[in-house]
Amino acid sequence: MLWLFLVYIVNGEQSSKPASLTYSIIIAIVCSMFLSNSLSNFVIKPLAFDGTLSRSGRYGFVYEAWNTIGSDDVDLSIVAIGSSLTQYGINGSCMKNEYSTESSNTYNLGIPGSYPYLDMVQMNRALSSKPDIILLEVNPISLSQVSDISEINIQLRLMLASLFLERGEYIGWVEILENEHLDYMDYYLDDRLNSENKFFGKSVEELLNRYKNNNSEDEWWTIEPHWYLGVPNPESDSWRNYLIEPPLLSSYLASMDEESLSVYENETIPKQMSRDRYKPNIENNLNFLALEYIVSTLSSNNIPIILVSYPIHPISLSSLDSNQLDQHNSTLDYLQKYDKVESHNYIWSQEWEKGDFYDFEHLDGQGRNKLCTMLGPEIFSNIQ
Repeated sequence: MLWLFLVYIVNGEQSSKPASLTYSIIIAIVCSMFLSNSLSNFVIKPLAFDGTLSRSGRYGFVYEAWNTIGSDDVDLSIVAIGSSLTQYGINGSCMKNEYSTESSNTYNLGIPGSYPYLDMVQMNRALSSKPDIILLEVNPISLSQVSDISEINIQLRLMLASLFLERGEYIGWVEILENEHLDYMDYYLDDRLNSENKFFGKSVEELLNRYKNNNSEDEWWTIEPHWYLGVPNPESDSWRNYLIEPPLLSSYLASMDEESLSVYENETIPKQMSRDRYKPNIENNLNFLALEYIVSTLSSNNIPIILVSYPIHPISLSSLDSNQLDQHNSTLDYLQKYDKVESHNYIWSQEWEKGDFYDFEHLDGQGRNKLCTMLGPEIFSNIQ
């Protein structure tokens, strides 16, 4: 039908040359939009997963992940959203064992270096996927000032998001996003191809190299993604398992010798706790506004939210000043005013040991399993 329409315009009666030029421009715009969509799907998007367009494929995987979650046929879908604290903290396989009476999946959508300000962009896709429960990370670092986030990080995340967002998904969160950050996205009509322009050259160069290096044989356009930094292609057999239990690095602390560990515990950790990211201030805080937007949006759509505050290393906890996390605690109280919202703050729990941690703020394998046995029953006891 599109091509019949274009042929009609070209061959139909035209009153003047200016009108003919106008029609030609319209045709060029329409064709470029359809061609761009094709190029994005087949040339650019696949490289967002294997680590070509960014250091980690997780920076751009979340929109296809939501599509998969929406199509999975399970009785209960739980989705964890947040930063690398979530990525390292939630073991979907363990959670599945905790809820064995019916079919369920717990999906881990934690993204390294993420914040509510960046995560809010995915909310409309989340709603269309109809999750049963959302685990939303709310740690002190979730309340960092947006001005403290790397501008390169913001630009990359938003431009990758633009590759996957539909026009109808630019609603709600747009009002919170700063204008200079909205400029990174394909929001305005004259910037509709902004993200494709950003990534097209690098994508073509990479594919030409693959074609040459593989002598155009087999599926030369694909590579095996890096075991940690890469993400399986959404069409691959390993994609769903990856969403449930992503591979993680071996413990950073366990690799240290005794002297290095002593320096880390006595000098590095106290310095980390004195940084602004562990001194939350919610006044004029866009991450706080983004958190409230995420919670209010999910709540108004009748989706239960569990606010999860992941634990920090025991020495990190002992390095905090008195009342240093008061505004974090008050944020949890405030967000619980919305319907279907509850909070589980594990920062202050006494069960955590040094061996539970990858570093001063991320859980390791032992810690993930411990969290699973604590959080799982809290979730599933209200369902069974």
